Amino acid sequence: NKINIDAELALFKKCETSPELYKSMLAEIKAKYSPDITLYIGSYQDGVTSFALVQQTRETGCTIIKQGLLPMSTGIFTAELNAIDNAVLYAIQKKGKALICTDSLSAIHALSSNKKGVYNNVLKKSNIHHEITLLWIPSHIGIQGNEHADMAAKQAPFIPLVYETPCFSKLIVNTYITQHFQNLLQHWQSSNCFLRLHNLPLKVPNTTPILAMHYNGTNESWIGII
Repeated sequence: NKINIDAELALFKKCETSPELYKSMLAEIKAKYSPDITLYIGSYQDGVTSFALVQQTRETGCTIIKQGLLPMSTGIFTAELNAIDNAVLYAIQKKGKALICTDSLSAIHALSSNKKGVYNNVLKKSNIHHEITLLWIPSHIGIQGNEHADMAAKQAPFIPLVYETPCFSKLIVNTYITQHFQNLLQHWQSSNCFLRLHNLPLKVPNTTPILAMHYNGTNESWIGII
């Protein structure tokens, strides 16, 4: 039983749709699915990448279900998928009908198209006994659950949490490797340590670049392309 992906609200341009109209349509969608559990996802990136999962109920309002930290160089896209993965697992444990709300349209598109097997790795955990809908919602328009999830994600870096290692598919792995290498390259380019080795001019041959590492006698080392 595939998880239902609903991007109906994305058909309405944000610049042409008032927050009140979005909220009214969201209320109608909730009434249509009549979920037992409503979850909101938030993510944040500022030096470190974090995510949060919040449950909203009429009785207790918004409750933080989970906050998490991801390794350096992990992007928002990966954080959103990781949060969706956690939301699916939580919904399965609680059983009943679940509505998972995310403001990441890129994650919705990746899951809808199953690019590089993202759907199979993130959403295939559900079976015939679980009725789960993944819904796209617009960000920063005052949707209470979404605002609480974003705030919880921003607070996560200040909480003692264990870093998680997401590994959903080749797409995630390749994205992580690329981002990590780009960070290393930026550090290398901002330092003259590697370029000043022996005061020799560097010539770039017309061949496939290789990596070289220089140890500068301290606890730091630099990686460069030669």
